Amino acid sequence: MGHATDQPGSQPSPAHDPKTCTPAETAPLPDPAIAALHRIEARLAALPDGESLTINGTTCTAVSLPVADLLTRHDRLQSRCRRLSAKAVTSEDYSQLLDWHVLLTDCRCQLAAAGRLDLIGATA
Repeated sequence: MGHATDQPGSQPSPAHDPKTCTPAETAPLPDPAIAALHRIEARLAALPDGESLTINGTTCTAVSLPVADLLTRHDRLQSRCRRLSAKAVTSEDYSQLLDWHVLLTDCRCQLAAAGRLDLIGATA
């Protein structure tokens, strides 16, 4: 049988069948939007590691790929910790929360070693 929500005897809809699902077509970007993206990319590509610039009120800072990976992991772990701490009930929940805090601390230590705690709003 199909999914739990399928009716007995019904066929899955083609939109939900991964074998027949096709990507939705999107309109191409207008030329001015493409030109604006190219200008932003060029400005960011020329930015030395650790330097920042502001585009339309948003500050962009160039970082190395390892630092970008640490920032991504830190953000995800922080989000997971917040969600789980709001609803933790069982000892397994608290054990998982502790594990994530250990990983979060490791990310913070690596960012400190790279001199980039400023990117997570922290100081040494």
